[in-house]
Amino acid sequence: MRTKALRFSAGEIAAVSLFAAAIAAMTQIIIPAPVPFSMGIFAVMLCAVVLPLKLSLAAVLVFLLTGATGLPVFAGFSGGPAQLAGPTGGYLIGYLGLVATAALLERRKGGAPRAAASLIAGMLVCYALGTCWLAAGLGYSFRAAFMTGALPFILPDTAKAIAAAAAGLRLRAALRLHGNGGLRG
Repeated sequence: MRTKALRFSAGEIAAVSLFAAAIAAMTQIIIPAPVPFSMGIFAVMLCAVVLPLKLSLAAVLVFLLTGATGLPVFAGFSGGPAQLAGPTGGYLIGYLGLVATAALLERRKGGAPRAAASLIAGMLVCYALGTCWLAAGLGYSFRAAFMTGALPFILPDTAKAIAAAAAGLRLRAALRLHGNGGLRG
């Protein structure tokens, strides 16, 4: 049985690299609040709306692998395998679930409301994985981990999902209008 090789065009490689860099850069933007939060998830959501599933997953994987090698791309200019294996690593790995869920639910139809709903569903998948990981890593109950690691972020991340849906659809339309190197069919 032959398997089809996963291939990327030069334009796709550029898009994956650009979005992986955007995720790394936006992760460094920390919004001070009672519980500070980064803009990294916004970049992941934008990636999920603009790029097709294969490229979204690749961009998040490049971001995660770059951080796993020790380059300081995670929040607070941190990196290394301990960040992924640590108590909050599940939220980072949950970015893969976010883009997969959003891409599968949106199906590139329905406009901003459907895109936002898809991103919120993806965000909940990310939270579920991250909360389970946090509970296991710190010996918390699921409830305690949810109260600490997810609940304070629901409102700001929902706002980010709505903004990413609106901005992402415009960016996707602009890429389609101006030629996109084969990123969209």
